[in-house]
Amino acid sequence: MSAVPATGTIPQHAFRADDNEFACTDCGFQEEHLSHGQSSWAPSHIDAPRDHVAAEIGQQRLGAISRAASLAIIDQRPPRYVVDGILASDEYGVLAGPKGIGKSLLLDDMAVNVALGTPWLGRFPTEQGTALILSSEDSRARQWRRADAIARSAGHAPDELEGALFIHPVSFNVVADLKRLEAELDAIRPALVVLDPAYRYMAGVRGQLFDMGAVLTPLQEACTGRGAALVVGHHFNRREGAQREERISGAGLLEWARVVVTVDGPPRRDEDPNVTLTIDITGNSIDPLSFQVGRFLEAIEQGPNPELCYAAEVIAEGSGAREARTLTARERVQAALSHRIESAMTVKELGLLIAKDATGRGGLKADTIRKVLNRDLKDVVHRIGEGSDVRWWWPE
Repeated sequence: MSAVPATGTIPQHAFRADDNEFACTDCGFQEEHLSHGQSSWAPSHIDAPRDHVAAEIGQQRLGAISRAASLAIIDQRPPRYVVDGILASDEYGVLAGPKGIGKSLLLDDMAVNVALGTPWLGRFPTEQGTALILSSEDSRARQWRRADAIARSAGHAPDELEGALFIHPVSFNVVADLKRLEAELDAIRPALVVLDPAYRYMAGVRGQLFDMGAVLTPLQEACTGRGAALVVGHHFNRREGAQREERISGAGLLEWARVVVTVDGPPRRDEDPNVTLTIDITGNSIDPLSFQVGRFLEAIEQGPNPELCYAAEVIAEGSGAREARTLTARERVQAALSHRIESAMTVKELGLLIAKDATGRGGLKADTIRKVLNRDLKDVVHRIGEGSDVRWWWPE
């Protein structure tokens, strides 16, 4: 029984086959057909000892490599924690929160402390390495004022950031300018890359899952392929009451991220340099974290380019931090009330105290406090005085 005649192509090499041999019509290579007498066969041209054939086939592959070859590459740049227990050098994620909450400050704090090798938020150790901030919402002067203030708060002189922290304050397109970004990464060799906010670097990209994936994946591969962790700053939508993941605007970022950091709390008010923020962190390979951060930021001089005073530290961790954030208005008023009649407070005094409580959610309106006192706590609290001088207390 003779072999079935066949013709076909191997990339850029046409072949024809007869009973007992086949020939490449491009290069003229011929050899005996090893499946002579069978009704099916595979042309042995694939195994031909021709360099140009091997090169052609190699160019068509995706590039999968063996275990040994993979381990050799990993050994050259083994994964390590950039921020201990939170962000590894082969990880990438998103930090999101509502407008005005201070997301950029948290990202700057992370980058500066990585550059100095000091703990993020005074709590989470970092491995010292070069950091790159890609942030185009603020001017160059404002960004470096913040970076210098964060360095001083960590006990370091700002000039120690020279050569360790780089800031690029002009937006670009991560699709069209990916090659330029890769060249920047090759020149700086950062351990951490911060890109903030996402929307300024993704012009023309619709907020849909596949579109975002097509942009974020090459960006992530450019960074993590060079040993740099990547964190992208993003914002919440206006869906009040939704779960934190549901408040991250658009599709794609949440699905893409391996580490998700959300921050919530009251927007910073100019007249009050203190703010309390609640931060939740989840990830594919880390234990969930929840903690509160007390942060202080104030200009210490007048003028368009003032020096800043900055401080941030973790003030509560675990379930206590989460419970503080979810206290109701009744619970917040009740917690603020004194148990002694001589320390009874007016509604205004209660409002000032509540505004500084551990929830970090700012104050309650005077009308809200009155409703709580006169309705929700009417059988619990006592009042003394009349008119605008009414004072409230809560006997145990």
